[in-house]
Amino acid sequence: AFDHNVRSKALSDAKRKLEGGSAVQGPAFVVHGDYTRTSAPRRLRDLATPPKVNDTLRKLLGEQPLIDPARLDALLAGRWAFMNVWRNIKATPVQELPLGLCQGDSVPLEDIVTFEIHYADRIGENYFAVHTEGH
Repeated sequence: AFDHNVRSKALSDAKRKLEGGSAVQGPAFVVHGDYTRTSAPRRLRDLATPPKVNDTLRKLLGEQPLIDPARLDALLAGRWAFMNVWRNIKATPVQELPLGLCQGDSVPLEDIVTFEIHYADRIGENYFAVHTEGH
């Protein structure tokens, strides 16, 4: 895991922090995709450089990149994907605000908006899906 987020409405409302100082995030109340056609290869390139301030594995890796820079061009030339893994971290099941998923090609391109996320050491890019009556 190179990016690690904990989402909890209660803990976010209480302004709780994780070990290491990262804030607990509240639920994402919008339909979104975590990477765009531009940001995904950019993030892959980032992972072939030493971890930055926001990288979860910085303490573990130090200055060692997560991806061998010598393999970067071959990776970018082939097929690859980022996988999000979501799981409940408590013994009790999620009772409200569950994670929802949709088939990507079920959202028309005209309903997709690109937005930037500004981190301390990089700029990410995600997709939002705007609400339409067709949804």
